[in-house]
Amino acid sequence: TESEDATQSEKVPDQLTTADAYFSHNSDLSADWRAEVFDHCSLVAQHGSMQCSSLNLSLFDFISPQLQSEVALQLCGDVVSNSDTFKRCSAQLKQAIAWNICQHQQILGPGSIIYHADDVALQMWFVINGEVVLNEADDSEACVVSPVSLGGLPFLRGVSFGQTARTALNSSVTFCILRRSDFTDIIQDFPDDEQALRDFVA
Repeated sequence: TESEDATQSEKVPDQLTTADAYFSHNSDLSADWRAEVFDHCSLVAQHGSMQCSSLNLSLFDFISPQLQSEVALQLCGDVVSNSDTFKRCSAQLKQAIAWNICQHQQILGPGSIIYHADDVALQMWFVINGEVVLNEADDSEACVVSPVSLGGLPFLRGVSFGQTARTALNSSVTFCILRRSDFTDIIQDFPDDEQALRDFVA
């Protein structure tokens, strides 16, 4: 009824206050939780609003834009720091890359092709949440789960990926992408890291 709707609506400010307090004072949040928030924020961004069909909303629906950015940046920082490609590089370069890739996110549904083996690696993929299947030339398969980076060596060498990657049949996957043009601009400010990466791919 109309009166019941009004009563429910009055609860929203209380939910908002609770959510703000929870997120603002919880600095030790798990990677799985942050990945779920990141997926939620990505969907919100795609739809252009946070409108919901009912008032049965999760706390994620009340995350401030600033906190959304902080969650995204922390997730991207984790996956960049843990990647074999950049783990030898400076913290400053990793932070610059994380800041860049958190602005280039995609969500792919189950069974979607990410790239083919003969595609030239013009971008590097960072799996924030989900499971990916890698198919080698000999038809063998390997499953990798987030957080993980894909295509680092081919990306640095400017060659084809050499394997096909797709999302698992039971898993949507959230990615962030490092584009070659962006990486070229970023690495110019880090000559020591550039040399370290040259040694890595040699």
